[in-house]
Amino acid sequence: MMQPKQKTPAEIAADKNNDVMRVLTGARKALTPTEIAHAIQASRGVECWCVQRIPGHKPMANTSLVGAVLRRIKAVNVERGLWLKPGAKVKGGAK
Repeated sequence: MMQPKQKTPAEIAADKNNDVMRVLTGARKALTPTEIAHAIQASRGVECWCVQRIPGHKPMANTSLVGAVLRRIKAVNVERGLWLKPGAKVKGGAK
């Protein structure tokens, strides 16, 4: 019996980038990494790379993983903890 083909690290990173971009593109306002993680989980289902599941606890967003993807895709940091899609124009001058 053949085993399923494993994804390369580049393919895994591309999937994560696409997940975050899909959420940011569909957002009407700036989002926090926690909101992004929960939106990805809602679209992908139970098994999600950005939500940690510890037995006996509620699922927690792993914001450090989401933050790494936000920096990698060069998302716009509007203010502390709020992010927009890459290339977004911000009134009032962002960083």
